[in-house]
Amino acid sequence: MLGRVAEPPWRRVFRSPEARLTVSWRARPDDFELPRRASYPVMQLVSAVISRLQERPIEPGDLHAALLDRAGRWVAPGVVAGFADRIDGFATTTSTDFNILALGRRPAAMARAVNRLLDLHGGIVLVDGDRVVYELAMPLGGIMTRASVEETASAEDELRRQLGERGYPHHEPLYSLFFMAADFLPTVRLSPRGVWDVKRGRVLLPSRRRR
Repeated sequence: MLGRVAEPPWRRVFRSPEARLTVSWRARPDDFELPRRASYPVMQLVSAVISRLQERPIEPGDLHAALLDRAGRWVAPGVVAGFADRIDGFATTTSTDFNILALGRRPAAMARAVNRLLDLHGGIVLVDGDRVVYELAMPLGGIMTRASVEETASAEDELRRQLGERGYPHHEPLYSLFFMAADFLPTVRLSPRGVWDVKRGRVLLPSRRRR
């Protein structure tokens, strides 16, 4: 008979305030503003994990995107296409570099999603207008939930349904979210440096300090 396994001392595992997402900063709509220019380096998702670079003006269906430092020190804005075209605001800590990924077509809703994510100490948040319509708390370092396997599986199914209703066309949204900041994979990714051209090793749209 298997005995009960003691829960690890998570506060010692995730020691820094950033790791525990207990920081006091708040996101603002202007965090997601793009610099004025004729065209942008657009991350076009052609599958759940594969992206290609498009240099062009913003088009209908594109989303504002941003990678934000967990401590609120910097933001790397960008543009993503081929994820979902009807998302107002979305934020998650499920990324390869453990910072905060935000997506959406409305900066105010993106800020609301990020701020709710900070309240939860990590996880996934989806916002319609000014209303949170989905959330999954991951308070253990922003990468693990305290829910049971069954509860988490049900929450993942619900996330897939919610994003599918908003236009997500691929087979696995968590893969897409996890790899958007994977700056070791081609072709274009979000990174702390900014929108990063992986193959050529260059910044296409730089990150900036938050005001």
